[in-house]
Amino acid sequence: IGFLDSDRWEVLLDHLLIAGQYNKAIICADEALTQFSYNTFFKLRKAQALSASGKLKEALNLLTQIEKTELPNFELLLTRASIFSQLKDAKNAIRFFKEALSLSEPEDRDEIFLDLAMEYENLGDYKNAVKVLRDAIAFNANNEGAIYEIAFCYDQLGEYEQAIKCYSDFI
Repeated sequence: IGFLDSDRWEVLLDHLLIAGQYNKAIICADEALTQFSYNTFFKLRKAQALSASGKLKEALNLLTQIEKTELPNFELLLTRASIFSQLKDAKNAIRFFKEALSLSEPEDRDEIFLDLAMEYENLGDYKNAVKVLRDAIAFNANNEGAIYEIAFCYDQLGEYEQAIKCYSDFI
């Protein structure tokens, strides 16, 4: 390919990931790392591509390498949480979703709240799922996913009066 500056590599990697071309993204990240071996962005994107292509343990190993050289950031924590979710390890997924939530920007929180609530649901812990979903609705009353999921959780708990109160408060 020749030399590309790091900004062009970043655009190319993001394009491949968005397009779902994960094997090409892995190759692209490897090539970018031959020119910018110190750039953890390329390692993170490679981990995301590995994760999306089902190579979860390899992705976790790469994230661990990144953490040895820098503090965890929002995107790294979210990637780690997503991998643990795919591994059906809800407890670790919850831990990393919570950490990612604490570092997130407001525009990212709706999705993280839902992911966190779903992990609690996977554990059958509907009470904690409701707490997270109430926080999600308090943060953004238009979070339709949270509104739908809280009804499901209250139904699972058999707390129909609480569901009515929740929706009355919402309205």
